[in-house]
Order: sequence, then structure tokens, then C-alpha cells
Amino acid sequence: HFFGPFPFVCSCPSSPSLFPLETPSACMACDSDKCLPEPEHSPDMQNRMNGLQEVSVVCPKEGIGAHGGDPGAEPNGPASGRHDLHTNVFLLALGLVSLVVVKAVMTYSRHTTHFRPLSNGQVLCLLLAVFLSGMWVFLHLIALCTAVRNFFLTRDHSSSVFSGVAWRRPMLRYITEDHLHTLTSAVELCGILLVYFICDRTDLLGRADKHYSRDTYWFIWIAIVGASLATIRRDAPDNVHVKLLQRDQTEEWKGWMQIQFLMYHYFHATEYYSAIRCYIAAYVWMTGFGNFSYYYIKKDFGLTRFLAMQWRLNFFALWCCLALENEYMLYYICMLHTTFTVFIYAGLGICVEANYSNLGIRTKFLLLLAASLIIWDIPGVFDMVWAPLRFLIEHKGSLHEWSFRSTLDHLVWIAGMLTAFNHPKSDALLESLDQMPAKKQYTIKTIVVALSLVGVYYWYTTFFVLPKKEYNSIHPFTSFIPITLYIILRNIFATLRRYHIEMFAWLGKITLETYISQFHVWLCTTGPNTNPKKLLRILPEGYPLMNFALVSCFYIYFSLRVFRITGTLKNFAIPSKDGSRLRRNLLAILVLAPSLYALSLTLNMTAEMGF
Repeated sequence: HFFGPFPFVCSCPSSPSLFPLETPSACMACDSDKCLPEPEHSPDMQNRMNGLQEVSVVCPKEGIGAHGGDPGAEPNGPASGRHDLHTNVFLLALGLVSLVVVKAVMTYSRHTTHFRPLSNGQVLCLLLAVFLSGMWVFLHLIALCTAVRNFFLTRDHSSSVFSGVAWRRPMLRYITEDHLHTLTSAVELCGILLVYFICDRTDLLGRADKHYSRDTYWFIWIAIVGASLATIRRDAPDNVHVKLLQRDQTEEWKGWMQIQFLMYHYFHATEYYSAIRCYIAAYVWMTGFGNFSYYYIKKDFGLTRFLAMQWRLNFFALWCCLALENEYMLYYICMLHTTFTVFIYAGLGICVEANYSNLGIRTKFLLLLAASLIIWDIPGVFDMVWAPLRFLIEHKGSLHEWSFRSTLDHLVWIAGMLTAFNHPKSDALLESLDQMPAKKQYTIKTIVVALSLVGVYYWYTTFFVLPKKEYNSIHPFTSFIPITLYIILRNIFATLRRYHIEMFAWLGKITLETYISQFHVWLCTTGPNTNPKKLLRILPEGYPLMNFALVSCFYIYFSLRVFRITGTLKNFAIPSKDGSRLRRNLLAILVLAPSLYALSLTLNMTAEMGF
């Protein structure tokens, strides 16, 4: 409850109701003694409540309302009809207000020089932002009025200043705390997108040119690594075996690679291009490793899990495309992971029984490898396969960007799948090695480390130092080498497996959000569908490092908030254990999305016509 104690509280074990129960009556939704309101231990509270009118009670178990005045009353009676009418009138009024506000902003955008006229997607985002924000303010005002009214309630309640809101309370009988939390997250997302728009699509904030200094680059990196060492965490005691590539280790891996990736963009450190290509390959490798591990072990090929993964990969990128007038391929990492996730899902989801026979799983590996080679390495096939999705993946009228990006990593995800398939055997081998006598154990491990270092040296001198174009041509076929060698060196010793750096692991959890957000609130693009060639500047010129530090704080904070908002909205839209609700949500999205876009298109057309 938001505002302290209320006259009655619900003792239902499921979840607390959003608004206080005002009458000591049974809950019609669950008909359970556990859901009866319990009076506070106040001697005059019952007398103070005797004069209250019939109001709606929120059932925390089912999230629906029941009339509190008569335990046998039907929730769909005349009073319920009046309350539904009030709700519909309010929603209609809020919708009209939203249209008025949007039209005003559209008119302003056509006469200002601070930003471009709004696109259809931006109008859609603005409509939703105004409507959801209005709903959020309304609900909180009602809750506040109700709390204050209850606080000052007297026997003659009609004299209360806030008694006029009593009729509105039944409008809230379907609202629970989960609903309000979801609405709050949606409004916060709208606010973050507005901040991104101001930073990247207006001239209200300054811009700075990128400048690369090797000394500055490595000074910052060494400082970050030094600070991270204070967050080393122990995962298990000495007598417990820690598995190969456990979760914290892979999150740590993602975290430190992401920092290097971001610094490469911020400082325009082009001399590390080949390293960045390896980092991106490692992310795609993890897509193969993680998805294969999940589907192979859990055998969960349901729609819920698949949609949840697609939501995680594409939800925020989609809204950035709409709000910032960008094409999807500007965030090519999302499409890269989505594509290979679908390939793995389809490959393992068809003939599931074959996954657990030696012949079947080997056949699937060969078929997936053959499909990748045919699509990406035989001329003409790529354009034919991706032609139906051209509207989604083309960049500036061409498929070149998607062809270039996906070709670089079209094989490494299969290496990740193979590693996941052989993970039990590799982990068992490591465990048996750890149990050998010390002399024999360290002799073998020393040899493995020496051979790995020789491999690193050979790969570095043969491939890594090649010029950009030459390296790109061999990268798809060699990127698994540094990844495999890193895994060996990171896991060969039990002590190294037993620890991880928490700061990097924490950053590894929000790599997708930091990747997308960097374009708009850390760096700055020069317009829709352009690369971030400028830096966001919020301090006067002459303080580049202070500006870097300050902007980075805001940037990481926004990325973290987007990560949590995405999870909250995903849990609401894609419930894990409620198939009927999932179907309703999907139907609502399929109906509302084109309807709202059509409305935004109509508004833009009328604005162009001068209406």
C-alpha cells in the first residue's frame, strides 16, 4: 500500500490489492475466507465506516472486482454498468486529449528548426506516451485522493472534500499492483525515449568530435580493470568442482568485451578493428552455445520461450526505430542474434527425437552447416533467401549492410553449438584432470597452456595483423580460433574457474541495452540511419574527459533502466504459465499495432494537407 495504514487490509496470500478495501465484506471473485478484509484494531473504525456507499473491492487473487455491499450481488449489475460507462468516458476523453497534444506537437515540429517534422513512428510513440502518462497520473491522483479521504473520514462522510471521488473507485476494480507497476515501466520507457530523442535528434545539446589517443585509451582501460579487481567474487569453495563456462564467467566475458567495444566506438580506435570483429564473433558464438544448451537440455520448444527471447532481443530496438526514425539494420546486432536464434530453434525443434541419437544430432549439425554455406557463400542465394524480408533488413535501399555483417559471423554460431554439445565431456575431462596427483596435473596443464599460447601467437601473426579487407575475408573461417583458445586459458585451472569479476559480469547482463543506447545518449548520429560520428557533449568545450565521465554515468543508468523495463513488460505481455492470457495479449498487439500506426499515418497526412 502506498500511503500507510487503511481502514481494512486484505489477507489474501497471493498479492496485495492496489487500493485499500473500504468495506468489511467478502470477496466475490474467490469466495475464500482468506480473502476477507480484516478490520484494524481501532475502536471507532467500524462506526466511521458504517455510512460508506457501496464500492468495488479488488480481489488480489484474481485481479477483478466484487461489490462489497451485498455478498450475493452480481458484479455485472446496473452499478457495474454505470462504472463501465464512467471508465469508457474517461478513456475516450483521455484519447481526445492525447490527440490534441499530439497535433500541437506536430504543428510545432513543422515550424521549428530544433528538430525535424515528426515521422509516422514518432507520432505513434507520442500518442502512446501522452495516453499512458495521463492514465498513470490519473491512477495516482485517485489513489492519493482515496488515501486522504480515508484519513480524514468522519461519520458525516458527505462533507468530505474528497467524497466526490467515491464514484470513481469502481473504475479501478480490475487494477492490481502488477498492472500499475507495468504501467509505470511503460511510462518510464516513454520518458527514456524522449531523452534519447532530445540528445540525438535535436540541437538542444552540444556535439563534440571524436579524438583518439592511444595513451588516453589504455589509461582508461587500465583504470577500469584496476577498479574491477576490487569486485572479484568466489563462486565455490576449493572442494567443489566449478563447471566449464559457468554463467558468471560468460557474463564476465561479455562485460569486458563490451567495454572494449564501446571504447572503440567512443574514441574511434580503428587500429583495434580486428579485435572488435573477434568480440562480435564471440557474442554470436554465445548465441549458439546458450540456445543449444537450453533447447537440448530443457526440450522446451514452446511458443512462450521463443517469444520471450525475441522480445528480449528486439523490443527496445523496435521502439528506438520508431521514436528515432531509424531502420532496423542500424542495430544489426539484434538481427544477427535473432537470425541465428531462429536457425537453432528450427534446427532442434524439428524432429526433436533425433536430437538424442548420435546419427540424428550429427545430421542436424551437417544440415545447419550446409545451409549456412549455401546461403552465405554461394553467389545469388543470399539475395533470394532474404528478399521477402527486404523491407525489414535493407539499409539505405540495399541489402549490402546485412550481407556484410552476417557473412562475417555466419559460421561461428555453429562452433558455439558444437561446444555446448560437447560440454559434458569437456567438463568431465577437466574434473578428472583436477583430481589427478599435483605433479601430473600441473605437467599436463602447463603443456596445454604452452600449446595454447603457441596457437595464439600463430593466429595473431598469421591472421590478426592482416589489413582490414583481407582480414574480413578470412574472419568467418578463423574467428573460432581465438574464442576456443580463450576458453581453454580461462578454464584450464580450477582456481581461475572458481572466481569471476563481478563488475564485468554485471555489465555483461546489459550488453544489448548498452549497445543500442550508445548511439543516442553517449554518442550522437548526424541524422536518421547514420553512424554515430559525434560525441554527446553536456559540458562546455575544453573538458573532454569530464564530459566522458559524466555522460557515461547517465548512459549506464539509462541502459540499466531499459534492461529492467524490458523484463517487466516482457513478463506482463508474455506470461510464462498462462496460455490464454498470452493468446489474448498477442491478439491485442496484432490489432492495436496496425490500428495505431494507421492513426498516426492519418494524422501525418492531415498535417501535410494543412489540417
